[in-house]
This record gives sequence, structure tokens and C-alpha cells, in this order.
Amino acid sequence: MKKELSSKEFCKHVAKHVGNTLKLLRRQRGLTAKELSLELEVSVQQLIKYEAGLNRISLGRLLMVCNYFQYNITDFIQDICTSLDIAIDANKTSGKFPKLVNITKLSIAELNIINQLINTITKEK
Repeated sequence: MKKELSSKEFCKHVAKHVGNTLKLLRRQRGLTAKELSLELEVSVQQLIKYEAGLNRISLGRLLMVCNYFQYNITDFIQDICTSLDIAIDANKTSGKFPKLVNITKLSIAELNIINQLINTITKEK
């Protein structure tokens, strides 16, 4: 990891990265903030706060985004980890905050398992 981050800094970085990705996906699709906010069932103001990284998006809402844009949730995870040059060590079981390690420690198989879980959850809706 480039530097040690506090929990608060880590969460801010994640929210900012997810927001930037959301904004990029929206613009690539040629959607206005109003059109996407209707699709996600949030106000335009809330969507703008998500995109700016001011508010954290819930996992449920993030799954809605991924489903709408046909964007793989593991891509979000990989991109965030790459931007921080870290990954969460899935083998760490103790402590309040996960141990952060080099992204190469998170295997494709582990990411595929996460993706299968997400696909199962979204299909049940």
C-alpha cells in the first residue's frame, strides 16, 4: 500500500471512486442526472452527492447501478483496490478493520466467487 489510511480516509476514497465511476458510466450512456436518478429511485440531489463522493452509496443501490449498466461489481472492487494499490485480505479474521495487502493476493477465483454471489442476489430480486 502506498500509505496507511485511516478508516475514514479509506471510506472517503471508496466513495469518491465509486462516484467517479458512476458519473462516467452515466455520461457514457448519454443519460442526464435526472434520468438516472429516476432509474435508481433517488433524488437528483442524492445522485449528484453520490457522484461527487459526498455520500456513500449502499451495496443494494450499487447492485442496482451494476445491473442497470451491466457493469460487473468485481470491476468496481478491482478498480478501487488498484487505485489504492491494495486489496482486502479475505483470510484475515481478527480486528475491526480488514488488513490491507497488495492486490495480487486477491485471486481471480476469489473475485469470481464474489461475482457469483452478487449475481445470485440480483437474480433473486
